[in-house]
Amino acid sequence: NHRYTLSSSSKGAIVAEKRMTSIKNRILGYGETPPRSADKVIESLKLVERGLLIGLPSNGFFKTLYPSWQFGSDGQLLPGFTEILGMTPKDDPWGVADILTSPQRVFGGRTPIEMLRDRKEERDSIVRRTIDMIRFTYDLP
Repeated sequence: NHRYTLSSSSKGAIVAEKRMTSIKNRILGYGETPPRSADKVIESLKLVERGLLIGLPSNGFFKTLYPSWQFGSDGQLLPGFTEILGMTPKDDPWGVADILTSPQRVFGGRTPIEMLRDRKEERDSIVRRTIDMIRFTYDLP
């Protein structure tokens, strides 16, 4: 049992840090996939540059993390994922990952990633609604 005395500004910083840690744990809780070879690193970087893959900047040993939730069980990107990424800002990969892995009311409390995995027959509608959420969040046309 620890006791800390904090100023109100310190408390706010700690709450913000705990929230960020919680978001990172949720996003990476789905699994992270560091590239396993130089060829994979180059391939992943090219996909990130083209806006076809989310690469999350990291301070750890691996400088960029590639969350495994972007991929289906066949190792390919989830169907519909590239359409969604094509409409996302490239300068905020953590924010985009947060949207894609957060429960959304429009999906009955499920995440866009879960919906893409589980509701293949509704993919076009899921992609459209996810893009609408991203446009609204980032105030995009």
